[in-house]
Amino acid sequence: MRCSRGACALFNLLHASVVEQIVLFIGMGSMWLLVGCVEPLPPKAVVVETEQ
Repeated sequence: MRCSRGACALFNLLHASVVEQIVLFIGMGSMWLLVGCVEPLPPKAVVVETEQ
């Protein structure tokens, strides 16, 4: 049986203790912060000004 990521995460959190929930919350937040730092933003558009 397949389930979505959200449903699996919710199921896992329902059976976790309070300490496990806190550790998982901090761990997931740290992971997303790391992904945000590693994955670069798209480059800014360069505006070329021509002199007249």
